[in-house]
Order: sequence, then C-alpha cells, then structure tokens
Amino acid sequence: MKRIILTTLSYLLLSSFAFASEDMAMNKYKGFYIGAGIGTTNFNIKGVGELFDDELTGYSSESDGMSYKIFTGYQFNRIVALEAEYTKYGNLKHTFEFDDEDFTVKTKRNSFSLATNIGYTFDNGLRPFSIIGISKVFDKHSSKDELNFKLKEKGGSVRLGAGLDYQFAGVRGLGIRTAYEVDLYSDSRVGSWIMGVTYKL
Repeated sequence: MKRIILTTLSYLLLSSFAFASEDMAMNKYKGFYIGAGIGTTNFNIKGVGELFDDELTGYSSESDGMSYKIFTGYQFNRIVALEAEYTKYGNLKHTFEFDDEDFTVKTKRNSFSLATNIGYTFDNGLRPFSIIGISKVFDKHSSKDELNFKLKEKGGSVRLGAGLDYQFAGVRGLGIRTAYEVDLYSDSRVGSWIMGVTYKL
C-alpha cells in the first residue's frame, strides 16, 4: 500500500512539475512590452502635377530630421501581438517649381497607430514580424514665401511594416528592434527605418 501511495505521489509531483515547466515556457512569450526608436524619414507622392492643371514644371521633396517612435503592446503568444504606436516624423520640405516662381512648403507630421503584430518568436530570442493596422495622421503645413499660409489636416491611413526583434538571453526583458513602417494614403506614403530598444514588463 505504501508503495502504491509513494508511486502515486511521485507521479503527481512529476506531472505538476511538467505542467509548471510548460506554463513557464508559454508565459515567457506573453505580456506587456514598451519600446522606443529613432530612424530616417522618407516620403513619396504621385499626381502632383494634376493638382495644378499641369502648370507645375517641377517638384521635389526632402526630409529634414529624424523620425521618433514610442510604442507599447501586448504579446499573446509566440505569434500574435497587439501594438499601439506614436510616430513623430522628420519635417518634410516640398518645393513646387513654376515657370516664373518657386514655392516651398514645410510639413510636420505625427501619427497614432493601432496594429496587429504577427510573427514568430524563436527560442533563441529572434522574432521576425510584420505589421498591419490603421493610423490617424496629423499634418501641419506652412510656407513663409509669397504663399504665406498655415494649414492643419488630419486623416486616416493604412499602417504596414516588417522588422526583426531580438530578446537578450542574459538581460531579462531587454531587447532591440529594427523595422520599416509606412503610412499609406491614396496618393502618397511616408515611412521610416528605425532602430530601437524594447522592454518586456
């Protein structure tokens, strides 16, 4: 009888340890995380000439400054996470060239996004991922030449991205991220390459 009891207790203890180990393995992929990053800004627009009835003879744009991002999210398992992000893009400078005169317009752009982060977390800490979601974008346009105007705009866009996370094995919760993300409109897009740090709470 004692042998049966000891055998049963041993089985229960081993089973509990196995389940606990499995739960711990699952839990290390779950939880809240925060992060911040810095990177470049790039911008592309199409159909500019159509806005001016083909009177435009030239157009160019360039970015001035870096993009900054802060983000937070919750990872449900190895594959799926939900992520919210604030992005402050570098200022954009637009130059419109006409036959007799050139005009310059500067744009300051910020966005808030909510996206699904889908990837796979490997045991070595690497996690390639892609992002798909929506953004709310806020623009401030201004010009100091003869146009002399200020204009605020806001609207929605599609947020897409792809990147790679890495969690350090020796430092609990600390990781790094590199990614490219872009806000897509019907006639333009603005994006950024970023390098950042993450911390899982």
